[in-house]
Amino acid sequence: MLLPELLSRLPAGVTVRQNPQNKFAGIFIGVGVPADVAQALGTDPDEAHVTLLYLGKLTDTTDLSSYEALLHDLSELASQHPALSAHFGGRGTFTQPTQDVHYLSVDCPGLSELHTAAMSAATEHGLPVSREHGFTPHVTMGYGQPGSAHPARQVPPDPWPINALELWIAGTRLIMPFAQTLSKAEQPDETPDPAPADTNAARLLYAQLTGHLVSLHAGERHLLGMADRIAHHHDAARTGLGQAIPAVRGSALEDAALHHADEAARARRVAGTR
Repeated sequence: MLLPELLSRLPAGVTVRQNPQNKFAGIFIGVGVPADVAQALGTDPDEAHVTLLYLGKLTDTTDLSSYEALLHDLSELASQHPALSAHFGGRGTFTQPTQDVHYLSVDCPGLSELHTAAMSAATEHGLPVSREHGFTPHVTMGYGQPGSAHPARQVPPDPWPINALELWIAGTRLIMPFAQTLSKAEQPDETPDPAPADTNAARLLYAQLTGHLVSLHAGERHLLGMADRIAHHHDAARTGLGQAIPAVRGSALEDAALHHADEAARARRVAGTR
């Protein structure tokens, strides 16, 4: 089956977008970048994309029979999939012996899972899944000589929507919309909603804290009583040393009396007495 026959047998809901100027001969599953986002980046809106899975090159003799079955599976996947919200993470470069590939990384919750689902579908139909590189979501910005400067001077901060799954066959894009779509103005608020109040848990926590406070108060009273008794002990020891033994200044007995005086003062501070 060649491409014209495949296009005549598309599942319902799949739209076709062709780019006659495209020079890319690859076949891959991916997601497109909205035209306004691509234009802001300075890239061609007809070519800006994130590759999920590379499947090889299209030639004049490529049999696309297996791609018809894959297309049906991808269309079914997309029809049950919610829209995704993506944003650019930063600039990067894939370094190759003869050239540098400059890109912007893409952060998008759910995109890795979509990549895995696409890989499972392609593998099931016996298609040549490339495993040469790990999955690094990105938008290619350009190619240059080794060590060349990155073309993107800044990274756009705003999120952008991914509303469809696509199968690219050279210059032909087969677009399968998600069940839910988002406009740029409808990007989800990334601030998490507060968890709903659990009144039973709150009551239990309050009871536990109250019990702990009662225990603390009892313990505190016990400690204060001990500190007070310690203070009285050291006071008695200091008085006894001072009265019973006429200590000479600088003697060990005077040092002992001063030690007990200091300990009594410290105990009073703990007990809050003066």
